[in-house]
Amino acid sequence: MENLRVNHIRQINRFVEHAYLNDNDKKWQFFFRSYFNQLYTEIQGIYQDWFPLAKHYNDYEITEYIFQGKLERKELKTWIKYELCALINIIHQLKAQMDENYTTLPAKEQNQSQEQLQELLYEFTLFFEFAYNVVVERANKFFGQGKKSVLDAREVHTTHELHLREKSSKRESIGELNPRSAQVILLRESMKKWVKDVFGINYITDLQGNVVKLEPELLFDLIDSDKQNNEFPVDKKFIKRIYHWTTPDLQARILAYTWEIEWAKKILKPLYNPRNIRIKLDFYDNIQQLLRKTLQRDDILLHRIHRPEAIIVG
Repeated sequence: MENLRVNHIRQINRFVEHAYLNDNDKKWQFFFRSYFNQLYTEIQGIYQDWFPLAKHYNDYEITEYIFQGKLERKELKTWIKYELCALINIIHQLKAQMDENYTTLPAKEQNQSQEQLQELLYEFTLFFEFAYNVVVERANKFFGQGKKSVLDAREVHTTHELHLREKSSKRESIGELNPRSAQVILLRESMKKWVKDVFGINYITDLQGNVVKLEPELLFDLIDSDKQNNEFPVDKKFIKRIYHWTTPDLQARILAYTWEIEWAKKILKPLYNPRNIRIKLDFYDNIQQLLRKTLQRDDILLHRIHRPEAIIVG
């Protein structure tokens, strides 16, 4: 049964590759009508075949694994298990969004979730062969520090074809960023702004009014303290872990999978609702002093935004 399932997945993956590499809308339409449900079922089935003892994992258990900075040989199969969990979840999420968009959004805005899902499905064709080699063929491959999605040669070629080719200039553009790189950059920038807004920070200056650079990493360290009793809807260690996962050095060497990006957005989403966050008043009033201590400068003045993106509690 497993071999038959593998063959079915590979056959559909070849169709996905052809539709993706040729940017063929008609083939994609045919795929979603005829093959999508079968592929989704087969992916769920291969997960059960490869990991028959796996239980239901909650979001935090999955997050714990897929955003690891370092992966050892012995952890590789387990990492694949959690990646498949995230993949299955995000496929379902994007397909539901895609179906909803076709009934609620104007025609020009309907394709966003579909394009994201197409990107993910192509990435799966590459990921599946790697996972098969590890889980079934017992290939002794080692990723090492951060190398969880090393660029495949075909993927480099596809990036060139899809995002720097002539059709981009027809939209008055000289080319586009790889969509995954762009999404990770935007995710990182949104987190940098969020961590300032949640503490009510606009900027800091010295006593002469000169702006002092404030690295977001310092503010994420403030979040990580368990002594504050501030309340966040997401585990503090995962906020920091995902932020560090978006570092330019890491993303310059590898590309995150689309389902990892979507998973990060899913986990972080509750943070962007100020009603979900409670900051202690004594901590809030002491932020300037904490920044002075962190920066080892007594001449720091904190300039606040009108109000923090959080609820202040006594």
